[in-house]
Amino acid sequence: MRNIIQIIIPGFLLLFASHVNATTVSFILDQSDRFEDGVDYLQVTLTDDDPSGLLSVSVEMLPALAGLLDERGGIKGFSFNVRDYVLAGDDGLAEGDFDLPNGWDVSIDGPHHPMMRHDIWLSSGGMQYAQDPLVFTIAGLTVDDLGGGTEFAAMVTGLPGTGDGCSNDLGDGGECGSHALFYGARPVVVPVPAAAWLMGSGLLGLVGVARRRRQSSNGTGF
Repeated sequence: MRNIIQIIIPGFLLLFASHVNATTVSFILDQSDRFEDGVDYLQVTLTDDDPSGLLSVSVEMLPALAGLLDERGGIKGFSFNVRDYVLAGDDGLAEGDFDLPNGWDVSIDGPHHPMMRHDIWLSSGGMQYAQDPLVFTIAGLTVDDLGGGTEFAAMVTGLPGTGDGCSNDLGDGGECGSHALFYGARPVVVPVPAAAWLMGSGLLGLVGVARRRRQSSNGTGF
């Protein structure tokens, strides 16, 4: 029994370590300049992988929002903040660190859209480049470099108009109300993987069996 436990413990530690090396956190954007707040509109998922040295970012529209878009709709802008040290010095974050979809550009700590005032602003060159999901990577960053509780903002196009005189038209010559902004950073709680729970409970069970057998052999068991 001792040999079995000695085999299982390293396996459990390896499984746990594999999840530590790749850190994934997700956030929900549930606020809008046009629609009701408190609805899950988009999800932002950040994953950093130590071996690759890349921070992967995915911005995905959730059903409550995706169902409103026309066939040309999608995410056309995205912005977020980073910690101060990421922008400092000659080795600070640069445009070349971003691997973006075709037709997209990045602005770092510079002039941004007046309603997306973050350190980093990504934008598409036109509605034809709108994405869902928007997926890109940033070299040399980790999840922690974005800071805890930072807000994200996403600009979505292809939404139905709200009629004459709507107050949130972004003034790009398109139909009034065809764009909307979405904000927020509500953390998504990620459960421990089922495999880890199963291995952990199995290990505890083996420890319990070994203890009962030891007690029995000493004359203290049932």
